[in-house]
Amino acid sequence: MPRNMMPALILAVTCTTAAAQAAGDPLAETLERLARQHRGATVTILATTPAGRPVPLLTIPPAVDPGVDIPTAVLVVADPLGTTPLATAAALALAASLLEDEPAGRAATVTWLIVPRLDPDGAARLQGKPVACDGRNGSAVDDDADGVADEDGPDDLDGDGVIASMLLADPEGEWLAGEGATGVPRRADTSRGERGLYRLLDEGRDDDGDLLWNEDPPGGVIPGRNFPHGFQHWQPAHGPWGASCPETRALLAFAFAHPEIAMVLVLGETNTLLQVPLAADTPDALQSKHTLPRGLARETGLDPLAQFTVAELVPLLREGLRLPQLETDDVLGMLDLGPATAPDARDLPWWRAAAAAYVRGLASAGLGAPRVAPPAPGPGSLEDWAYYQFGVPAFALDFWTPPLPPPALPDSTLATPARVDTAAASSPRPDPALAALSRFAAAHPASGSWRPWRETALPGGRRALVGGPAPAALRTPPAAMVDSLLTRQIPLVRDLAGWLPRLAAVTLEAESRGGEVWEVTARVHNDGPLPYPTAQGRRSRRPEPVVVTLEGAEVLEGLARRVADQVPAMGSTAVRWLVRAPRGRTLTVRASASGFGAATATLQPAQGGSR
Repeated sequence: MPRNMMPALILAVTCTTAAAQAAGDPLAETLERLARQHRGATVTILATTPAGRPVPLLTIPPAVDPGVDIPTAVLVVADPLGTTPLATAAALALAASLLEDEPAGRAATVTWLIVPRLDPDGAARLQGKPVACDGRNGSAVDDDADGVADEDGPDDLDGDGVIASMLLADPEGEWLAGEGATGVPRRADTSRGERGLYRLLDEGRDDDGDLLWNEDPPGGVIPGRNFPHGFQHWQPAHGPWGASCPETRALLAFAFAHPEIAMVLVLGETNTLLQVPLAADTPDALQSKHTLPRGLARETGLDPLAQFTVAELVPLLREGLRLPQLETDDVLGMLDLGPATAPDARDLPWWRAAAAAYVRGLASAGLGAPRVAPPAPGPGSLEDWAYYQFGVPAFALDFWTPPLPPPALPDSTLATPARVDTAAASSPRPDPALAALSRFAAAHPASGSWRPWRETALPGGRRALVGGPAPAALRTPPAAMVDSLLTRQIPLVRDLAGWLPRLAAVTLEAESRGGEVWEVTARVHNDGPLPYPTAQGRRSRRPEPVVVTLEGAEVLEGLARRVADQVPAMGSTAVRWLVRAPRGRTLTVRASASGFGAATATLQPAQGGSR
């Protein structure tokens, strides 16, 4: 992207002066300027937050004619947790690069739908006074169920304008302080005879006198924890039910209204290409044995206590339910398996291939140094909903963490690019992410990434240490580094469009069966590295199937409108008809699916080929 654009983009993300606020939302204004200056781009308001802030959406049409009425689309959503301003800057940088650099390849043939900030209320807390990293939107929620909402939030005890961490002295605490002003707290290791001395909390007082600290902070729901997949009902900040907050509900409605969305990219705190989200202790549902839900067992006459593999259940349920078309994915949907926590095993090969290409891209860009492990997608996350329920390839990306020291390796051992430190937070050692941030802050004192620990007195004579990581510092580099980081990584984001499946062509063949009767075979070709739909997409039944229609002949066997359940990556699937047509009659076959594309072929049976 043009280097002179980056300062303006970052300024738009981080600056909320009174003049800018008076003129309107600065982020929406930045998008409007981009849209006015370039081809066909439009800005709409996706939602309005409980605090009255807009959630803008930028639509960028294809740079080249994709040859279909409704082009495939990529949905990009940044900062769903309201804690990662760098993600919003990345979304703006992506938009500028798509509008100004004239992308090539697959990225040029798709529509880009970009939401630079899904949680503006939460993001505003990083620009308020005091600065706080929270992520809750502006709705009032009584977190502690005491009849009063938002009465006990964090407090700036030391008056430095920042809500940092607090080590509250407590004989029943589990934490120990680190050494010196930049020390990293760690859990006491009782197996080594250590005794905890502190509780680790956000900086604040017990404002309502109930012997709890910061249990009812301002604001309500974090949109990035309010999506339906894996939603946790018992967490107040996640909302009373999935899609209860307007930001989440509006994004879901938009996605379902645009079936051409074939990929979702989430820019924020985690990275599912650096660390593919596979739970090692999750059994493979296809290989495991299952008992039937009682209602299903009663309906089919099968033993509710017996255990079956999915392969065994397919013929049994076809017969018991009188559904001869029942398939493996249908059976998986009938079992009480709970929300999926790991990608379908059939999707792992392409996911790992995309991850490997991404890691190679980071290394080529000079960003392959060891780094802090990205957290797993949390409950109710957008990226999990997009893959498991919306049924499309979905990747989460982050753009910076404090670096780890290079590993001490023998000369004969090669370091792996972007190697991830997987040390558990429960280890006697300090949390590796905080330790890395502490080292980075010591090397870059002007960054303000770490607040020195200082003793502070609380009401009632209690003692506390206040300090630690600055708000959002684990994902926010110094401003001087942002230009270089995004310039090198935005091409990798654009390249992910190259993994989309694509309906490249339909080819036809006709074989005579005597007289005017022909067997017509249509092959639907996919020249993308992913199948359409993915295995999880077949299971969720959300992506549109490939509809194949035949015109110009009398269909003797089958239906003129057929469905191809899945088209393999870099391959094809066949649909056949038995038809009656005079020699020389032109037959037309069209295949189409939103999110995959469309193609048409014609054939005159006497010639036996397609065109």
